[in-house]
Amino acid sequence: MIFVFDLDDTVCDTDNYSEKYINKFFKENNWLVGVSIDGPQRFHDAFRKNKQGHPSFDKVMRGIELLNKHGVEWNAMAVVNGYNVEYPLEFYRFFKSIGCRYIQFTPVVERIKQREDGRMLAHAEDEDCPLTDLSVNPEQWGNFLCTLFDEWIRTDVGHYFIQLFD
Repeated sequence: MIFVFDLDDTVCDTDNYSEKYINKFFKENNWLVGVSIDGPQRFHDAFRKNKQGHPSFDKVMRGIELLNKHGVEWNAMAVVNGYNVEYPLEFYRFFKSIGCRYIQFTPVVERIKQREDGRMLAHAEDEDCPLTDLSVNPEQWGNFLCTLFDEWIRTDVGHYFIQLFD
């Protein structure tokens, strides 16, 4: 069973009411909370903006600090794109440094095609459409994963859990 909550301002609420009760609920019910965070601040803030268009890294980190404070298990859900794909070890070591034991990496793979209605992304059935600049090509994705795997297998098996490897 999967539950999805948009707790954008709630888990990070520092009035202590939300912090105390919501995090207590997560802990007592053994929830694994998914956190969208795309690595260190320079990578995350490049594309993760809040509703006002401002960088969101600091707020996400406050939420992570509260989850860690209350002993709530959480999972990093990180997007790998053409900007950050060349830094797999920086990504991985960052997640370890902030207490993340469960990590998911998802590559951006978007093809572009000018459509009559103004949209720019290609449909799955469209052929011969180039990848967007933010997309990760197969060679980049392979290098990213192999570099991660080599580090993970040497020292971290059983301690850190990367969805694609476990």
